[in-house]
Amino acid sequence: MIWRTSALLAVCGLAASGCATPTIVNPAWAELPAPDDMADAYPGFAGTAGLPGQARLVCIGMSDGRLTACEADWDAPEGLGFGEAALQVAPRFRLSPRTVDGEAAKSRVRFHVRFMMPAIEPAPPYEGPEPEAERLALAMPLAEKMRASAWDADEDFELDVDEDRRAVVERIIAEAEAEFERQQVEALALALARVLTRAQIESMNAREMPDEPLPPIEDLYAAGAAEGGEISERFIRRVRDKYCALYACDPKWTGELPAEPGYNQPAIQPET
Repeated sequence: MIWRTSALLAVCGLAASGCATPTIVNPAWAELPAPDDMADAYPGFAGTAGLPGQARLVCIGMSDGRLTACEADWDAPEGLGFGEAALQVAPRFRLSPRTVDGEAAKSRVRFHVRFMMPAIEPAPPYEGPEPEAERLALAMPLAEKMRASAWDADEDFELDVDEDRRAVVERIIAEAEAEFERQQVEALALALARVLTRAQIESMNAREMPDEPLPPIEDLYAAGAAEGGEISERFIRRVRDKYCALYACDPKWTGELPAEPGYNQPAIQPET
């Protein structure tokens, strides 16, 4: 043991820099994904059901701050695509790189990415004049057509769930849509009748352009936002309850994460 210590001291004395402990500065975040990036990556069905989640990424932090060779080695709840969502936003991260004696160096980084649906404030109630029953009845066929068109546009909606639960998820959504379809049509018809004249509704039912200018689309949203928002909340809750009765929904947070969607500081391992 004595000769080994002596040999080490001799080598340290001969080395130009000696055997001083290197000065290491671990990386920190220099850039993070924007809220729109997180929203775009949010897994489809998890968003529909209002389910939060997180994933753990392991990446190589390059000397220029980029993350490469990222892998999602864990996500929760399982089967909902949060690992793939985290990988989608990984290119939006930038590090101030790890340095050793002032020189940038690669490092292996591990961190969690948390996804949460933003809180939605209830829409203010409509305070304008209510339509007469005849105009409301005229608006129902138009609302049914518009709702059917919206469903056709949703055909390419990506669920982002594991294949072994895709059929179950599709059934849950179909059951909830059937349950709330009439309520959604009625709410849309009410909004249309509140902002459109009888002549405008009749023209649109006949697939003709009304003679009178149509009101701004924002007026239509405002006229039905309160009723539509309540129906959407009940729909989301029903989908979530049906899914969570069959599968685990607890995201099981690990690591120090903020209360809002975000990321913890990366845990660092030197990359050799």
